[in-house]
Amino acid sequence: LAALHLRRGNIQEAVNHLEKAMAIDPCDRETVWNCGQVMVMAGEKLLARATYEKYMRQHGYDEEMARYSVSMAMPGR
Repeated sequence: LAALHLRRGNIQEAVNHLEKAMAIDPCDRETVWNCGQVMVMAGEKLLARATYEKYMRQHGYDEEMARYSVSMAMPGR
C-alpha cells in the first residue's frame, strides 16, 4: 500500500503505512530504509535520521543508514 500511495503522490499516507509495517516487523531493514526515504520526501529529515539511528542501536551498524544519517546532519541538506 505504501508504494501505491507514493506513486499517487500521497507521501504522508505512504509514511503512515511504512510506520505500521515497522511496528509489525522492526527488524526488516528494507522497511526501515524505505520509511526513512519517504520521510525525507515528506520533509521529515530529522525523523528519518532518528529512525535510522534507532534501527542501528537495536540491530547494529548499517553503513548505508549511517552514511545517510550523517549527510542529513550537514548544513544545507
